[in-house]
Amino acid sequence: MRLSLKDGWMLLYHYGIVLSGAYVVWFYEVEDRTMVLAVTLALAIIWTAYFRFRMAPTLAWAEEREDER
Repeated sequence: MRLSLKDGWMLLYHYGIVLSGAYVVWFYEVEDRTMVLAVTLALAIIWTAYFRFRMAPTLAWAEEREDER
């Protein structure tokens, strides 16, 4: 399997999701499991919207450009 630029961006995107969830839990010293799930769900929704409307069009453009080569 050949790795592409899109794979690298997806790795960076997923790393950001995990890191931001961990940082929020650490920063606010959240110990309640329900609160952790709520905070990380809210961050996941924000990251998903960001990816859908900001990253996906850029990746599609880069992929089309790569296919032209």
